[in-house]
Amino acid sequence: MKKLLTAIVFCGLLVAPLASVSAGQDKAWFDMENCGMCKNMSAEKGLMENMQWESHAIENGMISVTTVNPDYEEAFARSHKKMEETGALLMKGEKMDLCGFCQSFGSLMMSGAKMENVESKAGHIMLMTSSNPEVVKNIHAHVKRTNAEMAKMMNSHEGHSHD
Repeated sequence: MKKLLTAIVFCGLLVAPLASVSAGQDKAWFDMENCGMCKNMSAEKGLMENMQWESHAIENGMISVTTVNPDYEEAFARSHKKMEETGALLMKGEKMDLCGFCQSFGSLMMSGAKMENVESKAGHIMLMTSSNPEVVKNIHAHVKRTNAEMAKMMNSHEGHSHD
């Protein structure tokens, strides 16, 4: 289950600015089945079980690191490409359901947060930063909520044989 949850969070790492999405608080934070962005990850058989993810607040934003089993790098690349295509459709005004995580991530980008992606032998690294203290506060809140939601989901699935 932990690997499934790490993939859920990864969806937000690739979200383009979502001009057509408002940040709704009533949506499920993670929704691999109904989120127009996240389902690109779940469509790749075995990918979610072969990824690890972590996210941390830093002074001016956040850092996220995703590692992928080398046998699943091609699936990871395909899902990344599909997520970029989905982001482009959203930017053109297409409406689709998005989970709370993806809505929040898009809202951060729309508020002026800067995103950098670094490809490393150690994994895929994403930095989201801002010089605006209010945006940094919102980035930190996003990380805190994401980590709390992951912990809740992981705790609710402890001991299940399908983890």
